[in-house]
Amino acid sequence: MKTVVICGGGRGVGKTSLAIALVHILPGARAIKLGVHAPRADGKLPCLPRGTAFREVRERAGDCEFLIVESGAVLDDPSCAPDLVVFLPVQGGDKPGSEARRARADLVRGQPVGSDVAAAVGARLGLDVRALAAMLAAIGTPVLD
Repeated sequence: MKTVVICGGGRGVGKTSLAIALVHILPGARAIKLGVHAPRADGKLPCLPRGTAFREVRERAGDCEFLIVESGAVLDDPSCAPDLVVFLPVQGGDKPGSEARRARADLVRGQPVGSDVAAAVGARLGLDVRALAAMLAAIGTPVLD
């Protein structure tokens, strides 16, 4: 199971929307949100309480090829070693305390990466060129030649 963690610099940056988009792009993907709120009535993503151990998140996801976790807090669990960390910044400035998560990110929305970095991400996740391009477009990561 490959793990993708989506975190951000604050609320309303599109973490849930990106998680849903990645479920449609990555073959056999499931997404889970960790949050401080009760599961939402809109049911966009299954929700577990913030602080749920990564081991339990994996168990709840079941058998899937990709696990997409919407939560920067999961990165605090030493047993979480994601294959990809995506950071979505807040326009106008991230909330205090998000610097460490941004520093840990492989991809940051709006921040270009070289084609070598893009290829390495694709290889790490086992993606074909089409899926990689769709994923990078959904994240908003331009690739430089």
